[in-house]
Amino acid sequence: MIQTKVIKNALVYYDDRYPNRIIDAVGSNVVKWELPVGVPKDDTTNDPSGLVNNETGTNTVLSSTTAGDRLIITTGASEYNGVNLQAHGSAFKIEVGKPCYFGARVSMQNGVGKGDYLVGLCEVDTALLATGTAHALAVTDDGIYFHQLQAATAWTFVNELGGTEGAIASGVTTGSGTKHDLEFWYDGATLYAYVDGTEIGSVTAGLADQALTPSINVRAGDDGAEIMYVEWMKAIQIR
Repeated sequence: MIQTKVIKNALVYYDDRYPNRIIDAVGSNVVKWELPVGVPKDDTTNDPSGLVNNETGTNTVLSSTTAGDRLIITTGASEYNGVNLQAHGSAFKIEVGKPCYFGARVSMQNGVGKGDYLVGLCEVDTALLATGTAHALAVTDDGIYFHQLQAATAWTFVNELGGTEGAIASGVTTGSGTKHDLEFWYDGATLYAYVDGTEIGSVTAGLADQALTPSINVRAGDDGAEIMYVEWMKAIQIR
């Protein structure tokens, strides 16, 4: 059931089955972003106009025609083809006493041990995942995100500060066509990571300290195109 509470004079709506899951917040000190239904697109480039798209190869980013989903990302068939999508601007920053929530529900087709995926809040960067040579992270400095790289079979959570990655294994297999909830909640002091509503770990020191923006990166592995479905994705901070 949806409940409400007050955090720093902001009215916060949350799911009482998963108290970490912030549904919405209202207040003059609230900054929030949500992937819309029917993502607007540029008439010339066909790129989503609310997202900056840096891509390798020929890929498609489309509003979903599947009930419940909002976005479908399909990479090209060649290895490392893919897209790096980030919301315009950098509206979120982890700071003491300023709670921040991020969440996304995603699924992949052919996503078991194949292809590279990243979802979370990152600094502005044209390639959050490597675009050639090796399947690897390529976040330049700061980010808080979930990823799965080729040959891996489960999601990993990362808090990255100044290029130094602190990883927490989720133990949750990505699965082809299986939807997973990837979330983190910073209460103003401690950063908690959740997969499918279950806490997988927390971080109290060395947190990313740069301005961040909602980010998605999907890249093809060595066996053809990858597809990511995004049912919902949002970020909410109470400043």
